[in-house]
Amino acid sequence: MVILFCYRYNALLFSIKTSLIDLQKGIKGLVVMSAELEEIFICVYDGRVPSGWLKAYPSLKLLGSWTRDLMARVDHFSHWAETTHPPLFFWLAAYTFPTGFLTAVLQ
Repeated sequence: MVILFCYRYNALLFSIKTSLIDLQKGIKGLVVMSAELEEIFICVYDGRVPSGWLKAYPSLKLLGSWTRDLMARVDHFSHWAETTHPPLFFWLAAYTFPTGFLTAVLQ
């Protein structure tokens, strides 16, 4: 189960990294600013989370608090993956679908 979460968040982190690198190149004029890059630029400027980044888990938080939340989630799951033992306490808010997680635990 933890592997699925790690895969999801690794894909999200890769997507964020590549889009920010492309955005830097677009601002410098090295690549053409696509509609997606322009949306990311406007959202970052306004402090909102770009819609492409919300595919991993939906949130209404602003960019700063969303980023802190994402870092906490990644830390939670990476610690679980490193120790290969389930934690004593589960942070249910970190799971995209906590009901599904609880059902899996009961089974």
